[in-house]
Amino acid sequence: MRRQGETLRVQDLAKLLRDRRATKGLGLRAAAEEAGVSFNTLARVEKGHVPDIETFSRIARWVGRSAADFLEPGGVTSDSTPELIEAHLRGDPALSSGAAAAIAGLVRELYGRLAEPTDAATAFHLRAASTFRPEASVLFADLLGEMRQALLDEE
Repeated sequence: MRRQGETLRVQDLAKLLRDRRATKGLGLRAAAEEAGVSFNTLARVEKGHVPDIETFSRIARWVGRSAADFLEPGGVTSDSTPELIEAHLRGDPALSSGAAAAIAGLVRELYGRLAEPTDAATAFHLRAASTFRPEASVLFADLLGEMRQALLDEE
């Protein structure tokens, strides 16, 4: 584990949490009460799920770290934006693992297409197009085209 002042990854929070509970000899319920979060949330975080920012801050403080310890200089983590989104989706209790993976795949694909610096028109390919009705795909493509044009108009 890294020392105080070194950059940590969000995934390090689960180990820090388990270590802190072991040091204090606490079960999940007692630790959750001390940290000011729900039992279920703490259990999910120990399994590697990423909590919302407020819960993340509470748990980070409880394990004796600052939320800032998890950020690299400039406030950017070493994970790419799609990886961070995927981690957050995996932690969403309303999504099955398959649904989270499907959404993450769409985000990765769209991010890759839109983040590439190019002067040519951006081509859109929906990897999971079979999950959309044809009308939804057309509306989605139109929306993305309008967003792209608005960004170009701002330049």
